[in-house]
Amino acid sequence: EVNEGDIIQYQKGSVTIIHRVLSKYYEKDKIFFITKGDNNRSEDPEPVSESQVLGKQIFSVKYLGLPAVFISKRV
Repeated sequence: EVNEGDIIQYQKGSVTIIHRVLSKYYEKDKIFFITKGDNNRSEDPEPVSESQVLGKQIFSVKYLGLPAVFISKRV
């Protein structure tokens, strides 16, 4: 189940997008999400339907990518 505040991955045409869910609403027995990228100033122009959702973030490991960033700056 996807709720407000969750980070989801969804398909829009041939592009895969990862954004945060701002809100969730129902229309004609279908679920839609209003999403926004954390670094974007405004919400996405089109709602995301439940059928577009590929998955949601279930956990994260803070600073996991830092060693790769450090190594790439040294090379």
